[in-house]
Amino acid sequence: MDGRLCFAARWLARDVTREVTAAILGQCDNVLMLYRMVVFDAWVLNSDRHARNLLARRIRMDGRRLNRHNLYLIDHSE
Repeated sequence: MDGRLCFAARWLARDVTREVTAAILGQCDNVLMLYRMVVFDAWVLNSDRHARNLLARRIRMDGRRLNRHNLYLIDHSE
């Protein structure tokens, strides 16, 4: 998050969506990260990358929510 590795439990901010649709993916400023992760997952033989491992957080500027998102790749035990 913000260029740093972070750990989170079951808490999510209000402006985070669990369902990353194609429309939301198209609004993600850092979508290239997803393609890099796909390559990394293939390299380490991670077969657990799926839609529930993606979150998108709406970008705010000057207190306003923009129609842009940041993509977060997560992993979980559920």
